[in-house]
Parts: sequence; C-alpha cells; structure tokens
Amino acid sequence: MFKIETLRAEEEAKTLNLSEKLFHEALKYKPESKARFHVKNDKGEDFDIVYWDNDEDIEPRDTYPSYIKRPFMAKYYIYDENDKGTLYLSFFDGLSNMVFEELNEYTIAISKVILQFTDMEIWCADERILWFIDENPRLHIEKDLPDDIYGDDCFYIQEQFRLGMEDNNFKRLCSTYAFHNIFFLQWILNGKAFSQYKYMTLPIDATGGIGAILSGYKRFEMAFGHFGLKFVASDKDYFGKYPRKLMERYFAADLWDENANEDNTLWVPSTFMLIKTEFYQKMPGLMDKSVIAPSFAMEMDEYYDAVFGDKKTLGVLIRGSDYIASGLSGSRKMATVEQMVPLIHKWMNDYGYEKEHANGEYAEKLEDTTVNYFYALYLLSRCDAFMCSGQDTDAYLQVEPQNPKAAMGALLGKEAFEIPESPDDCIFVPKVDCRGFCISVPSREFMKYAKSVKGSPLSVLYVCFAEAVQRSVISEHCVRQSTETVFA
Repeated sequence: MFKIETLRAEEEAKTLNLSEKLFHEALKYKPESKARFHVKNDKGEDFDIVYWDNDEDIEPRDTYPSYIKRPFMAKYYIYDENDKGTLYLSFFDGLSNMVFEELNEYTIAISKVILQFTDMEIWCADERILWFIDENPRLHIEKDLPDDIYGDDCFYIQEQFRLGMEDNNFKRLCSTYAFHNIFFLQWILNGKAFSQYKYMTLPIDATGGIGAILSGYKRFEMAFGHFGLKFVASDKDYFGKYPRKLMERYFAADLWDENANEDNTLWVPSTFMLIKTEFYQKMPGLMDKSVIAPSFAMEMDEYYDAVFGDKKTLGVLIRGSDYIASGLSGSRKMATVEQMVPLIHKWMNDYGYEKEHANGEYAEKLEDTTVNYFYALYLLSRCDAFMCSGQDTDAYLQVEPQNPKAAMGALLGKEAFEIPESPDDCIFVPKVDCRGFCISVPSREFMKYAKSVKGSPLSVLYVCFAEAVQRSVISEHCVRQSTETVFA
C-alpha cells in the first residue's frame, strides 16, 4: 500500500505525474518496502508516495503459529477498482456511510468503488482526496465529522491495525484489511474469470485436526458454491493429513472428482489469506450430521443403543494433549483425571445420571484417532448432559459459539457455566442442562507417563480415569449402586 507523504526533494527517487492511474503506474515497478516516488501535482503542491509492503503493515509476526509461513498478505501489485464483476460488493450490504482516518492508496481505491457502485456516503477530513477523486455530492470533506454517521450502518477505516476477526466485526478495519476484504477475489482470480473454471481448491495444512478440516470444508463448499464452483481436494490421495480412503469410508464429504484438472480448477494461493475475510468468516462453520457417512452414523447409533439404552447419561470430554502431541505452538494446562472425578460424581448424584460416557483426545494411529474422535463426540451428543474439561483461556469453551469474548467473561471467577441448546442438528449439540467445567493443570506429565509405559495416550487415559473413579468410589462411598462407568 502506498502512503502519501510530504515531498522530500533531496532524496533520489523516480518521478511520476499525478493521474488517475498514479498508483498503478508506481506498482508496475514492483517496489520494495519503503520505496519512495516523487509526484508532480498539477492540482496542488508536489508530494511523495511511499510503498509499505502489505506483509509488514499488518499484525505482528508472533501472532501466527510457527507452521504458518510468509507471505501473510497479498501484495496487490495488480488490481482494478473499475471491474465490478471481481469486486466483493456484498461487503457493503446494509451500509450507508464510510469514514476513513488516513488518506492513502487503499482508502482512495475503496472510495472510488463506493462512489461508482454503491449509494453510500463517504466522510473524511482530508481535502487532498480531491487530487484523486472529482467532487461528488456523496463525498463529504469536513474537519469535524457529524456524530450521527457512526451507526451500525457505518464502515470505519482506521489508521491503527485492526483485522476484524478480533470480535468478528468487519465494519471497522485498518486500510490493508479493508482493501483485502473488497479486492480479494481479484487476488484469487489473477486476471481470469470465474466462468473459466468448474472447480476450486486450496492448500490444506497437515497440522489441522479432523474437526477443523471438515468445518473448513463445509465453509469452502458454501463459499465457492456462491460462484458456481465445486470444492475439491488439492491432493488426489489426501485431504490435509487424512488419506482419501479414510475420508471416503467415514465421511460424506464429496472431495474428489475425476474430471477436475489444472485447466478447469481455480487454485486459491493461500488458505490463510482467504480466512481473513468477512466473505469466509460469515459462512457457517458448524459440522452437522451430514458430514458423517450414513453407514458410519448407523454403526455409532447401534453402539450407543446397545451400551447406553434409555438410561440417563452424563457425557464427559477430557481435553488437553492435542496441542502437545501435534507440536503446535502455545501451551495448554488441562485437568487431571483426579481433579475431575469429584465433580463427575457430584453431577451424577445431583442429577440422577445412571451412566457415564467419557472420552479423552489422545491417540497415535491416525485412523483410530479419527474414528474414536467421532465416536466419542457423536455419542456425547446423544448423552443427556455434557461436561468438558478445559482452561480459562480456551476458545472452545464458549457460552455462545459466535461470541468468544462473552464466553471469557462468563468464565471469570467461576467453575461452571451453562450453554444453551444449539438450534442446529450438530454433532457437538449441547443439551438443555449442558455445563462446562474449567480447571487448569499441566498435561505434560500425563504424556510422559503414557510414553514410559509404552501405551497409547488414549488407552492410558482410560485406565487412569477408571482407576481414579474406582479409588473415589471406595474412598467416598458416595456413588449410587446403580451408577455405571462406561468408556468409549
């Protein structure tokens, strides 16, 4: 992105003339960061434009997990603010005003798009915008902007960094992300048109778990279905780290098409850059029952009915080692079995649960892990209530799935909170009296112990959990005789 600065005539730089295509002419040189151009201005004083690499004008590098590599943002050396068909104009739906703080290449380009293709009003305090855009009754230049323009229908572009994903609010963004949200289709198409393609694909990282993989698949499928394209896996034998045979056996994800090839498949250069748009984020990310192959779902239903029957059941999910086992960045301090057992017994006594279905996120073999994962979560969804271990900064423990901030507030100073029933037919559906339990302890010791006894973490977890329950039953004598503990 080019920023507009005071002329530094003493510095050596290429000289350009102010014109409608000023920034496009400068971008032809594919400038490096901090490259400076002098501009001859027939409408006022001469000035400089200085190029800031988009990769440096966004969030700090340590924001990203170590496995995500540069670039983090497209350079946009080529774009066309007049190509209506490749601009994401739906971004402006429901908006009446745009306000921007800094006059730069991107706020100028967005202003041109708004004046040409929408009915929105533009508000700013910088008169220099008239060097780049002709006077327009919808372009308001005022030193003191009126207070009544900052409503829910206002799009605000601020100078300070803001991504929009902080609170899933894309109505207030920094210049780079504002531009990216409107022009990202041109970055993907790279001068071509959607009509040239039948399919689309993108790189899928091998670090993602099956839940994230399938959730992303549902979003990609819906997002690009909007343009009449079918989503297909980028690798003919794998989807992320999951073999094609596994995916086709257990899941109803239509990921491979023998007719897809390089000529008819649109390749999205970066999944990460696509994710950082309102276009992607507004797509529902819940996995409903439709992602499971019918035969697999029937198998799990038969298992549940055989083991649990009609008894009132408490489901328990013990989380924690997935980050450590997969080598992802960040730390997780989760609950020990011993810490959870007293509360499990209390709930079983207080609410009259007759059976307990417990699961921990630990395994070594990929197919066993994947099948066990869905077995556990599917069976948990059929239980009458659900307990989940976690930590007080865990984004998975949310009061409202779309509002992490509210969830974190609810967790402060509390051990338990309630989650309302989901309106969707979701694998992870919470029950009416669902509760989440949040405690923090190291899980590294457990992983070390699992390796020392040469057992899979999943098996060791279940043995430890069973022993802890047995110890607790013997010592407390507080569990009803009708209570049974069943492990998936």
